[in-house]
Amino acid sequence: MPPKNDKEKKKKKTGPAPAPVEIVFDQPDSARVLGLSTSHWTGAVDWQVAKANGVQFAIIKAKHGLNTANFFKVNYQGAKDAGILVGAYLWLLHPSITSTGGQAREFAKFLHDFPVDLPPFIDYEWSKSGKKFNPRIGDLWGCVVPFSEAYGKEPGIYTAPGYWNDHGSTNALWSKFPLWLAQYNGGQADPMPPWQGYDFLQWSETGEGIKYGVPITGERACELNYWRGTRAELLEFCGLPPE
Repeated sequence: MPPKNDKEKKKKKTGPAPAPVEIVFDQPDSARVLGLSTSHWTGAVDWQVAKANGVQFAIIKAKHGLNTANFFKVNYQGAKDAGILVGAYLWLLHPSITSTGGQAREFAKFLHDFPVDLPPFIDYEWSKSGKKFNPRIGDLWGCVVPFSEAYGKEPGIYTAPGYWNDHGSTNALWSKFPLWLAQYNGGQADPMPPWQGYDFLQWSETGEGIKYGVPITGERACELNYWRGTRAELLEFCGLPPE
């Protein structure tokens, strides 16, 4: 018998909704200094919840090229109010989209109104717009130099081994920049020349979002990070007084 109406036809054609994908959430090592990194996808985090569950530092997306990232200001203030050490990053865009020097100077100017505890980071990774828009090492250099001049301090670099191997450099001059490394390997990291190690490690993209204050309208799975040493060493690294 043919369907009586379009709604019934659609229902028969599509069938029941698929079951939600089950995520196995990574659990951090309580002996290590834990951080939460956010993007515009994360939403407005409850940083008191994050702190209660072990988060000691936050690295928050501040700029996407020249544009201020959604939720930066509310997450910045929330993390500050919770007593969490705060960092920020710029997602670097290819110069065909907007000048790398312009991005650097805008980021530096922006941070004078939003001072951070951690080094500001330049996010150097794959473009969502396709391979031809992947920033190259010259673009990164064209960002870190004007940023350093405008900000008065050198930025850190966020990248992954796969991207750095294709678009990075083993020149020793890069090792002076703090490294925030993305490698999801259970909290371990492979050597990535010219650095001898990392400063911060984004070791998971499947942290349990709700556990760390991520709203249900944000990401179910969140990005977790480690600092390389102790909390006292982190405070020293940031130029902050000991507790």
